[in-house]
Amino acid sequence: MKKVITIMMATFLLMAFFITSFAAEDTPDLRGVFTDETVDFNISVSKITNPVEPQAWPGSGAAAQVSSVIIEQIGFLNIAGHEGNVGILVKVTGHGRDYAKYDNVSVDYFQRDGFILSGTLVDGWYYLYDCGAPTLGGHRFDIRCVSHNSPYTEKSAWATFNITP
Repeated sequence: MKKVITIMMATFLLMAFFITSFAAEDTPDLRGVFTDETVDFNISVSKITNPVEPQAWPGSGAAAQVSSVIIEQIGFLNIAGHEGNVGILVKVTGHGRDYAKYDNVSVDYFQRDGFILSGTLVDGWYYLYDCGAPTLGGHRFDIRCVSHNSPYTEKSAWATFNITP
């Protein structure tokens, strides 16, 4: 009986590792969604203010505290249904609720992708925002993230940029 249970457990673990390895490969890389071609405009980033805290929070419940918010990329999107729009990619280490504004108007992400720093659990997320069709002039993007669990850590970042013909 002991051998049967051991074989069943070994089979179960083997199948669990096999399934997990395939699940991780289906995740798209959101850093490649920006077009290299110029639309009819150019973006020049004036300032990005990000915290310098890239480590993961060691815990405080089921979801790790937000420990950093980093604006990774600003450009023109190359995704079906969003082509040519201003896109902003944000990397959030930890788990929380995002509050983002583009030119002082609330915007929501339309796509997200988890990332793993160590282990097998998601340590944070890449959020992709579509800020609409490009308009000439100066623009500002602000984001604030608040952790899901106590002590409700809050981190923020912002960027200013110009769109020119």
